[in-house]
Amino acid sequence: MLFQESGESFLWIDADGSGGLSAGDAVDLDGDLIADAGESLAYLEADNTDQYGNVPGAYSMAFDFLYNDADGDLQRDFGPRLSGRTIRPMASASSSPTT
Repeated sequence: MLFQESGESFLWIDADGSGGLSAGDAVDLDGDLIADAGESLAYLEADNTDQYGNVPGAYSMAFDFLYNDADGDLQRDFGPRLSGRTIRPMASASSSPTT
């Protein structure tokens, strides 16, 4: 899976070995194919969406917000380049980026 934000694409690394996209995985920001410090993913749980099928406590691509948690504090904060940056999943490597 690739990720796109502002025209850039990055590879997804299944760092937790779950076989699917989840918090605890990584986005390969430096292209070395290793889940390095500063490349971890975390998510913000969408509020009041369980009635629509969202499972609280588990990442759902349809409802929750995935972001690069560069400093590991589990907060979507702002700071240096890439810190707290929202990264949207693309459908596939051949799909067109959305704006």
